[in-house]
Amino acid sequence: MLATAARSVREGEDAHRFAGGPASTPGVALEAATARRMADLFKVLADPARLRVMACLVGGEVCVHRLVETLGMSQPAVSHHLRVLRFMGLVSYRREGRHVFYRLDDRHVLDLFMQALSHASHSGSAT
Repeated sequence: MLATAARSVREGEDAHRFAGGPASTPGVALEAATARRMADLFKVLADPARLRVMACLVGGEVCVHRLVETLGMSQPAVSHHLRVLRFMGLVSYRREGRHVFYRLDDRHVLDLFMQALSHASHSGSAT
């Protein structure tokens, strides 16, 4: 369902890009359940601490201990944010002995993060 919505968004973008602007863009059909899941995703991403955790994972897999050191946060706080990100399917992990290594779940999560970063960087400060 989410893939269909994403495809519709891409098709809508193509229509906007190639047909001369917003007047000719058909929009996107978005079911209520999909809109709720998207809103939940944006709520998770609305936390600056979670975005900092994700930023640490852009370069690849990182153990929790290293995240704690890099972010200057407590281990329970880092673990909480990782648990929320994992629940939303944004990060995944592997265990190696007593160490747990986290990474962004897949390429589209990286793309989402980088697009948000690019948008925030060029749109200036909202506050």
